[in-house]
Amino acid sequence: MPRGKKQMPKEDPPAPTIDAPPQASPETGPQNSGSNCSDEFKRQSYREALILKIAAESAQETARGKLGSYRSYLKEAAKKGVPSDAITFALAKRFEDPDLIVVEQRERLKMLELSGFLPGIIDKIMTRMDIIEPTAKEEEESQVLIAYDRGHLAGRSGHKRDNNPYPPGSLGYVKWADGWRGGQDAIANEMGPAEDAAPEPPPPSPAPRRAQRRDDAMPGDMPAAVH
Repeated sequence: MPRGKKQMPKEDPPAPTIDAPPQASPETGPQNSGSNCSDEFKRQSYREALILKIAAESAQETARGKLGSYRSYLKEAAKKGVPSDAITFALAKRFEDPDLIVVEQRERLKMLELSGFLPGIIDKIMTRMDIIEPTAKEEEESQVLIAYDRGHLAGRSGHKRDNNPYPPGSLGYVKWADGWRGGQDAIANEMGPAEDAAPEPPPPSPAPRRAQRRDDAMPGDMPAAVH
């Protein structure tokens, strides 16, 4: 090497690149190119999935229609002087602990008083809290609806029918049971009929048996000579 020249370091050859395997989709799962399912089973699986999909879309359409009717009624109630936000608030709180609701609302009112924003708010509210007591018929109708509503929630949540909190033989007991059945029906409608469940895939086909070579045959397996 001539004196005074600096030897440059040799560059390493580029490492070979390896294509990454296809990533599994969160919807379809890992790719499986070695499936043993027959085409007949795949077609059947598609048909069963299609039936369930149609049932789900029908339920969604029904729910949208019911939701539209609900919103329309709230608008009509507001036109007649019933605040729709008061209705929706009561509906949202109907399954919560009543004692916790009392504490929550009391603290809110107290904070409005302490902040100085609405001094004397408690007295102002109480002066306009004259509520006409419901008639016996109205009270009975309310209790019946509450029993049905709670039973429907229990059935929709998967609770057992034996969890009925009302005395056996009472009207509340009967209405709770009716609501429970309605909740169970709602679950069944969302899942579709039991017979439409996707079938189990068939077991994998056994590997074909390799033909035995004549050289590998045992002495006892040799065919007898034909005379």
